[in-house]
Amino acid sequence: SEFDGVINADMLMINWALLSFSALFFTLIRNSSSTSVSNLRNKKWVRFCFINLREKRSGSSCSALFAGKDSADTASPEEKLQLKVSIEAAGFLKNIIEYGNNRMARRAVGILQKMPAYRIVPQEIHYTEAIWACEKSDQYSLAVSVYEEMKARGVVRTESTYAALISVAEKTDHFNEAIQYYNYMISTDQLIATTAICNSCLWAMGKVGNMEPIMELLNEMNAKNIKRDTTTYAASLWACDRNADAALALQLLHEMENDPNVEINTAAYNSALWACVKAGYWQDALQLFNQMDIKELKRDATSYNAAIWAAEIGENHRKAVELLRLMKFDGLSRETMSFDGAISAAAKVGDWSQVLDILKWMDLDGVSKSYVTYKLAIDVLDKYRKFSYIDEIYLECLRNGFFSPWVKKTRQLDLRGFTNALVKVAMKIVLLAMMEGKLAVFTLNIAVGDVVPVSEGTVEVMSSFDIDALIHYLEYFYVESNRPSHVLGEEDDNRGLFTHNEREKSLNVSKVVEDGIEKLVISREDLSTWIDREMKDM
Repeated sequence: SEFDGVINADMLMINWALLSFSALFFTLIRNSSSTSVSNLRNKKWVRFCFINLREKRSGSSCSALFAGKDSADTASPEEKLQLKVSIEAAGFLKNIIEYGNNRMARRAVGILQKMPAYRIVPQEIHYTEAIWACEKSDQYSLAVSVYEEMKARGVVRTESTYAALISVAEKTDHFNEAIQYYNYMISTDQLIATTAICNSCLWAMGKVGNMEPIMELLNEMNAKNIKRDTTTYAASLWACDRNADAALALQLLHEMENDPNVEINTAAYNSALWACVKAGYWQDALQLFNQMDIKELKRDATSYNAAIWAAEIGENHRKAVELLRLMKFDGLSRETMSFDGAISAAAKVGDWSQVLDILKWMDLDGVSKSYVTYKLAIDVLDKYRKFSYIDEIYLECLRNGFFSPWVKKTRQLDLRGFTNALVKVAMKIVLLAMMEGKLAVFTLNIAVGDVVPVSEGTVEVMSSFDIDALIHYLEYFYVESNRPSHVLGEEDDNRGLFTHNEREKSLNVSKVVEDGIEKLVISREDLSTWIDREMKDM
């Protein structure tokens, strides 16, 4: 049988094909209507048979489509051969669909490529299902090759073809290509987009980061009476969240509430909440959060996190802490982001004791701290001169892998990205370790900033902290009563570090530039002299 040649076909496939052909043959003999067998080659009937295959109907169902329609009395051998070819084409299609459902795109495309060897010309539906197989396997390049072959062979593309192609482009982060295929479908192939196609384009446009095309596509959907569904709003609101477009988010949320075809949900509100937070519309965000309770929508951790950060933006630390407590009361797991928002809110208003309380809550809940947690806590404690807490928090920070001053596997230090408070405590820990013999004494090379050209012949050092203030701190660093002196004189509010004008310099710090990086250098000899002097004074 020629069915033995179907690539990778199993016995079940062969039996199905034979039974289908037999059923059709006996149906032709049994019926004596005047309709010619040639009608079986009519695209409408053949495609209907393929559509039944696509919907996973059995082969006998396909044969039933022709029952009572044709007679074998007038059928020529050529017409009977054409009928057999149609059945074999359906068999190939079934294999392509099955491979696609099993995420085996290359095998699906392989069948498509070998069909001509069996004198079967692939039709639009074969190509389209092969592209859908690629979509299910996230094989973008393979899908494009099938699409380009369709164009080269002059095979008409359909809405389903573009739905598959645009979807796989969006899923594999080919956002611009997805938009290009949509435009080609509309302008060149003159097809009308479906809701699913528009949704894929909305996801892609949101990732590109330009909100104007999204608004244009939404307006186009309205003009062409293309229905919006839940995914339409989800994609659009997600784009608003990603691109901090609060105005459009609020508009879409209002339209969604008045759209009878969709039901408002928590995810939609969460996207609108974060869009408002990122755009600085903290009052609108808190209002949306309250509306969720009125509309009996379940607020999840994402909802609370957005509300906490909204309160942080509004410098309402009491509201932020209240929401943090309410989150636990509602039975939700509080996350690092939840605590960081409350810590930031408290730090903004200088409530350092509340910051320490929140750190304890994190330990009780077993929630890991982030670099943001440590940065915020150390900065506020340094600002209000609560030095007795800083060392312990920074050592915990090092144990968790954050803000280590050391460049891995070297004796180089890199303080870029640190704050004024962090550079102080980091250098204090290093100097004390040398003095106590826990660290060998060697020349310190400390990266502190990047040298950036600003104009011809002019450069500027970019740093996250005050380099001159750090130099002053190191030059007058000394140990008093077996511990480093934190108060080295009067506090300089402008620099956030401490200066001292009475003692002589402890260390000599020089500046050098290497490979576009500004560094501070303290020689080994200078460090040894300083350690000897400090040990004598103790």
